[in-house]
Amino acid sequence: MAEAVISMKEFISHHRGLAEKDFLQKFPLPFLVVPGDKETVLPRKGGSSPKPIRAPLQTMKMSIEDLEETLPPSFRKVLLDKAMVFPLETRENAHKLKVGRAAESDLILEDPEVSLHHATIYWKETPPSVYYLKDHHSTNGTYYNGVAIPPEEEIELEDECTLEFGLNRLFIFYYPQTFYRCVNLS
Repeated sequence: MAEAVISMKEFISHHRGLAEKDFLQKFPLPFLVVPGDKETVLPRKGGSSPKPIRAPLQTMKMSIEDLEETLPPSFRKVLLDKAMVFPLETRENAHKLKVGRAAESDLILEDPEVSLHHATIYWKETPPSVYYLKDHHSTNGTYYNGVAIPPEEEIELEDECTLEFGLNRLFIFYYPQTFYRCVNLS
């Protein structure tokens, strides 16, 4: 059962400035972000995202461009005015998050292109450090970084990867530590 969907601007206004320890205690699981415009987010081709590098500042003043360069590349493409945030939560002691149209899904996507029992995001240890995705023979497929994943195949999720459920639902998957940095630098 995902916490209520919240706009990116509202989430940032409520949670910016929290100490990292407090943020991670409140949000121990990843986030799914709807970037606001499907056309602005292009899937990465394999491998992890490059670490942003910023030239040393010559003065104590920072420009908006300096700040943007410190954000993860995927977050720079998020439209803050239109983006929506899904802080993930599961039922007590569950190690999975069910995605689909069914009422018993943890993340319900009311879209005819999404199957009733579309996919599962899960982890094998507590606290989780690695997350996996599995498609459950969905009608319109599940896509990881723009590539359809075979049904029932376990895919390890990378921080900042793109996920698509069906044909219209694009999300960016953020580990809690990365999303904390995004919230406090945006």
